[in-house]
Amino acid sequence: MRKLLFVTALTVLTIFSGIQTALANEEQQIANALIQSLPKPAEVEKVVVSGSYALVKWVGGPTGGMATLINTDNGWQVMSQTTRGWPSIEIFAKERGMTIEEAEELLDAYDPSWRQW
Repeated sequence: MRKLLFVTALTVLTIFSGIQTALANEEQQIANALIQSLPKPAEVEKVVVSGSYALVKWVGGPTGGMATLINTDNGWQVMSQTTRGWPSIEIFAKERGMTIEEAEELLDAYDPSWRQW
């Protein structure tokens, strides 16, 4: 019984570790897709993924902003990149070609308190 529990725990840990690695790789792919279009020097500070979309916070010298990417058959593609403030959810979704529900899920993943901004 102990051996079975140990093997089960080890299997779960291995799977969890693999998932974490896959997520880290996806975040790196997203950052790489974005960094090419940013002013130099630029750094990616935060990446969140929801469905086929990613929201990325970046800084570059005295500027910074947010970028939205979409996962396509050709990999992650930059949809929008802005240094302005947050528009309404309707405008945010429309400018990115997503539904309001998709936009809300993406922003919830970024910061659950975004509705207070």
